[in-house]
Amino acid sequence: GVLEETGRPDFTVFWQPDSPHPDGYTYGWLHCDEDYLYAAVEVTADNTPDEEDWGALYVMVDGELKEFRISCDANLWGTDGFQYTPSVIYEHRIYEFQLPLSEINAHIGDEIYYGFGCYGTVTVDPDEVWVDDNWVGLHLGDPADGHTFGRDAFATIQNGIAAVHEDGTVHVRAGDYDEHLVIADKSLTLQSTDGWQDTTIDPMGDSIIRIAGDADVTVQGFEITAGSWGIYVGEMFSTVNILDCFIHDNLADGIRVVSGGDLLHIEGNIISQNGVADSECGIHIYQAWNTTNILHNVIGAWWDGEDVGTIYAGNNGDGIRIDDVPAESDVTIRRNLIAENGDDGIDFPSVTSVHGSVSIEENAIGAWPCYYEGQDTHSFTGNGNRGIHVAHVSDTGSINIEGNAISENGDDGINFGSGVRPIFGEVSILGNLI
Repeated sequence: GVLEETGRPDFTVFWQPDSPHPDGYTYGWLHCDEDYLYAAVEVTADNTPDEEDWGALYVMVDGELKEFRISCDANLWGTDGFQYTPSVIYEHRIYEFQLPLSEINAHIGDEIYYGFGCYGTVTVDPDEVWVDDNWVGLHLGDPADGHTFGRDAFATIQNGIAAVHEDGTVHVRAGDYDEHLVIADKSLTLQSTDGWQDTTIDPMGDSIIRIAGDADVTVQGFEITAGSWGIYVGEMFSTVNILDCFIHDNLADGIRVVSGGDLLHIEGNIISQNGVADSECGIHIYQAWNTTNILHNVIGAWWDGEDVGTIYAGNNGDGIRIDDVPAESDVTIRRNLIAENGDDGIDFPSVTSVHGSVSIEENAIGAWPCYYEGQDTHSFTGNGNRGIHVAHVSDTGSINIEGNAISENGDDGINFGSGVRPIFGEVSILGNLI
């Protein structure tokens, strides 16, 4: 209660174990009054509770080094604990010392020589972790359905992401998770155990899942709703897979991708009613990746056949919008249902848009009937503007539109040109029902 531990530490030591254990810092703060020397020491690398843990403050007294040790069995000179602080997201060891100045033969204004030592244990990051919101209230080391809380079991998804080893898997059990998630520079798979029908991420605010860095990331099987963006992919260099999610009622784009990488694969998702604030898109890609696959998704209006009264409208802007396809990019849009979006079904809007290869195949773009056995058919209308719009294809670009059903859209079924630049590249329009 005396020490101001939020200020700048009086000493900082970096630990880098010669093993797969996490790097970490030890921070120390010292303070005195007329009666006591106080010290608080935070050992972030000690992430595993152990009854043998101890910490000691060493002070030079009359030419000799004197040890003041505290542990779970020795608290004459202070207390130890295991807790969270803002330094790292997991619990770790804290030591707090209170030494009478008489014990170190010192007074206010004296110069003292001191050091710190400790014994503790650190845990290798697990390859698999489990998350369950029913584990709120458990303490570090508690058993959790065959796992150990704080080691491979957590109550929040973000703690699971932080704990899992590179290329590991975070298994998320059914529940409602009010979290904003960040996956940065760490390859991992984030997947629900029960599918999006029972696993919801709802932060009521910022982007729900934000991904960035040099990593391979897979997100699978979540209901993602009520954020700004559903999934926001920042600057990436490797692979992102977005699979089997229900992404709806976010203020801006359902999925926003702001720069290119190696492989972007979006498959098996339902992406509805996004852009509720700004008329933005179901999927908005600023720059196509080397390989961009958008396959077997519902992008726009959708009817939940298990709940007859639940009908989701389209996205307020385009269903799919891709601003730029670089010369080395290969884009495939195949077997998607794209209906009732407020603007175009598929839009390449920029006058510098298509320099690479684009294939749009076997999609339903516009009005389509939805039928569940034993129930009435529900018919969705077309997109508010064009079915497909391509502003420009350069002399290095090509686009193939084949085998699609394009019907009842508000303007053209297929529209080429921006009114500014002509089409220079290769265009094939084959076997469509328009």
